[in-house]
Amino acid sequence: MRKSSSWAAVALLCSGLAFDVASARSHPAPCAAACSHQFNASMRAESQTHVTNTQACGSLPGCKAAETTRHDQAVKAIVTGRDACHDQCPNH
Repeated sequence: MRKSSSWAAVALLCSGLAFDVASARSHPAPCAAACSHQFNASMRAESQTHVTNTQACGSLPGCKAAETTRHDQAVKAIVTGRDACHDQCPNH
């Protein structure tokens, strides 16, 4: 199975916004929008990874169940990253 690129996106979710958050303390909308944009991009990438991995499973026993578990964990990590990102935004 292909490793999800969403994990990397989650790791960068907040760190990539550090400068923007610091410079936008009085403007919460751009910060929250950036968090949401990254969340949406990460979810699209993870969804595509899930489809690709599920198709690659073919008829391998247990593969689809394992992929579903991996996908569920990836989605949880992306949601956690989004929430952590929003927590860094002013007035959030």
